[in-house]
Amino acid sequence: ISRVLWTFMWLLEGCIVIKKILLAVVISATMTAPMYAQASESGIDDSVCRAVMELSRQTMKNRQVGVPVTDMMDIFVNDPDSDAKHKNLMMEIVMRAYDAPRYSTAEYQDKAADEFANGYYLDCMKSKMK
Repeated sequence: ISRVLWTFMWLLEGCIVIKKILLAVVISATMTAPMYAQASESGIDDSVCRAVMELSRQTMKNRQVGVPVTDMMDIFVNDPDSDAKHKNLMMEIVMRAYDAPRYSTAEYQDKAADEFANGYYLDCMKSKMK
């Protein structure tokens, strides 16, 4: 397999992963919204926050390897399974990822993706605790 074809296949796989995560976020948010309103002393279900964390991690990974921002936006803008609220969140994740610097080494790319994802997880959990 040529390097160009391999790179294309790898990027396509990343987009498929993002689509699956996006679907999980939409489904989780729809199914678990009432649980957040009734969070008990036993804690808060963080499944939506974990899904957002994984979506943001994959988005930053794609940014770090050079996937064009327009390709990432197209995934969310053209998603028929998402409502406007979820599309706005996904587009915000993309815009923030592409505002961040792009690194040349795998180590720093992974760190950037982890820090970006952790930030979204923490923001999500803080919003649930209010």
